[in-house]
Amino acid sequence: MQEGDPPAEETPEAETSGPPNLGADYMGVSVCRSCHGDAMATWAVTAHAGFVKEATEETVLGDLTDAAALTITWPDGAERPIALEDIAYVLGGRYMQQYVTVQTAEDGAPAYYVLPVQWNIPQEADQEGMWTPYHPDDWATPARDWRNACAGCHTTGLTADMVAEGWEIRDVELNVTCEACHGPGGQHIRNPVENAMVSSPDAQICGQCHIQGVDPPASTAIRWATSRGCRWTSRSSSPRPSPTRRSGGRAGTRRRMTPTASGSTAATLRRLRP
Repeated sequence: MQEGDPPAEETPEAETSGPPNLGADYMGVSVCRSCHGDAMATWAVTAHAGFVKEATEETVLGDLTDAAALTITWPDGAERPIALEDIAYVLGGRYMQQYVTVQTAEDGAPAYYVLPVQWNIPQEADQEGMWTPYHPDDWATPARDWRNACAGCHTTGLTADMVAEGWEIRDVELNVTCEACHGPGGQHIRNPVENAMVSSPDAQICGQCHIQGVDPPASTAIRWATSRGCRWTSRSSSPRPSPTRRSGGRAGTRRRMTPTASGSTAATLRRLRP
């Protein structure tokens, strides 16, 4: 440290108890709307609100007439182009779109696979969209099932218990809704004063999903060990956390992560816009 430099920010001491809402039930966005209408209106125009959509002619932006780029080998061995009726859900829509198809797994259960091509959305008037490969060799495998590899960050209300016991799409709320960042609201709705929500999520909460690292083991269905709605403080200077299995549901990181009570940091959050 040179003379005149500001003092280094000290890591705050960990608190053993997190926000009081961590053990609560998820209530859903419609319940939040009943009191927080203004906040809901702001959220509704962000990318979080529309990241996962049902597939329609309006929501699928990719050029489905490009048969050459869309011809893939399907799980049943057939080779044919992807058609609109093959797509169940659309992921994204700002820079790129990926597409989820529902197929039948070897055990007869439905499998939600992300198709092996993604559509890159033009960002300038003189650009054209284009298809590029996405996991072309392993897309139709259990490890790449959207529910295992992605849903922990694309949905709200998915818990470790649900993953262990088995769950369906109807069991969660699609998209990154209020309780994904502020924590489950079951106790808050009963007594808002005593059971306050995390109202100023910081970059560490965002980092549960918006972080670059090494993919977790194939058996890990929820990516990070952090409980949404609880701030986490790193006691390590490691710049690139690498997930590893950890109790509590989400995959942990090799950085030592300690839960603390809610609070803000110097980081300023940018609002995500579509």
